[in-house]
Amino acid sequence: MDIDGFIKDYPFLSNMVIAYKEFNKDVTDEERTFDSTIMNNLKNMPDYYEKHKDIYEKIIRNLNFLLNKKYREMGIQDYCRFLNQFIYHNKKRYDLKEFTISIFYSVSHSNIIKKGGLGNCPYHSYDATYKEPLNIIKLDNFHENIQDIKSTLEHENYQDNSSCQRYTNQNQNQDQK
Repeated sequence: MDIDGFIKDYPFLSNMVIAYKEFNKDVTDEERTFDSTIMNNLKNMPDYYEKHKDIYEKIIRNLNFLLNKKYREMGIQDYCRFLNQFIYHNKKRYDLKEFTISIFYSVSHSNIIKKGGLGNCPYHSYDATYKEPLNIIKLDNFHENIQDIKSTLEHENYQDNSSCQRYTNQNQNQDQK
């Protein structure tokens, strides 16, 4: 499942939807304030392809906004978690390589902090850490949104096919494995 699929299937996870939509916006010329050296050095990385340039620009723009507190709808830790999920989804969709992503992210993070960025948002590779990363993302979002899910289920007309009910059942089944 990709970002658009998560947004479509789980609209009741409002913070996730807000973050994913923000992260997935095209990078404008005004937002290209990041160090161009990082983007130029990326071209020398193994498995980098010019067709993926926009994904890397989104990552650095979003990390920059996060560390400079330009995202304000929720706390930095929530945005950080969603940014790592956003990266995971894009890695899968575009077959981006772990080594290139991790180096790019690490250098970008250090550069933003050196230039006055606040906070910390370490890169977290779901692939390297978990056997079934997509299920972990779903469980993590379920855990972090339990009150919203409860409220949605209480106010929905009960239907076995509602997206919230399906999501709850999927997570219950996953948790029992």
